[in-house]
Formats: sequence, C-alpha cells, structure tokens
Amino acid sequence: MRLLRFPQLKSEKGIPFCRVHIDRLERANKFPSRIRLGTNTVAWAEEEVDAWISARMKAREDRMLEQAGTPAPRKTVV
Repeated sequence: MRLLRFPQLKSEKGIPFCRVHIDRLERANKFPSRIRLGTNTVAWAEEEVDAWISARMKAREDRMLEQAGTPAPRKTVV
C-alpha cells in the first residue's frame, strides 16, 4: 500500500482542493479518511483516493448519459 501526503494529492492525483476543503469532505464522508502517521503527519491510502476519483468519473459519465437522453445502466443487486 502506498500512502500519499497532501502535496502528492495535488501533484500526482490532480486534486485541487485546499487542506480545509479536504477536511470538510472527510467529515461529510465524501473523501477517503486520512491516516494519522504522527502528531503532525497525515496521509491517504492511494488505493482509496484512486477509487474516489474513479467513482467521481463514473458519476460524471452517468450524468452525461442522462443529459443526452440515454438512461444510465442500472446496477443489479445480487
């Protein structure tokens, strides 16, 4: 597992949010939770950040399909 520090969220993953906004998203359960590494050191699991980005891209694609008049594919519950 690879951990990402805050600067890497911006430089490697392209997440443009400031620290305060990421904190708000975390509290609202809309961003992966940080991992406390030390008193003043936090990081995020890269796998969780990648999954969060993928989910946002999927939601965007679904919205674009709905706007074009094509219903988004339904998820089947197994």
